[in-house]
Amino acid sequence: MTLARRPWLYFGPAALIAGGIAVAIIAASDHEAHPAIATALGLFVSWSFILAGLIGWTRRPTNRTGMLMVAVGFGVFIGSLGEANYPVPYTLGALFGSLFIATFIHLLLAYPSGRLISRKARALVIAGYVTAFVAPLLDSMFPARQTCKPQRANASRQNIGSRKRANERLIRSRRPARNRILISRSVRSFENCSGLIWPRNALA
Repeated sequence: MTLARRPWLYFGPAALIAGGIAVAIIAASDHEAHPAIATALGLFVSWSFILAGLIGWTRRPTNRTGMLMVAVGFGVFIGSLGEANYPVPYTLGALFGSLFIATFIHLLLAYPSGRLISRKARALVIAGYVTAFVAPLLDSMFPARQTCKPQRANASRQNIGSRKRANERLIRSRRPARNRILISRSVRSFENCSGLIWPRNALA
């Protein structure tokens, strides 16, 4: 009865702890290009759902809409585990990080009573949960080849570009000497054919 009447007593501190863990994970992540934006957006979305859900849950304990909103908020925190640098939390975040989308669909179809009435709504919700779990599982079985940070990829492209420019400068620096050699050879062949002597200083 205490959980139904005072859900904020349990889920309020849990939301604060989950938010702190999410901030620490994202801040230490080595594969998040914009940690500040990801942190702010994640906290705003998750805490907004949890706060609104706890208010509705407290006012109407028999209505499951508030409970579903709280579940969506904590589902967003689960998705932040995908930013972890360690394999276990990263795997959990990759597998269960999309469940909040299925929970959000559940919330929309169950509004306003918080209960699924029709069979079609139940089938859609079940399909949503299955897809939210199976799709990341299949994606993890066939991972992408590129796993580096975008900054590192850009740095490698810049290094390649600088090497190309250095090679181009080196080639341009060698062209005058090569041209002088070709001109001197042409002059010598002309002298041999015509018998004329070309001034050597003109080739310098």
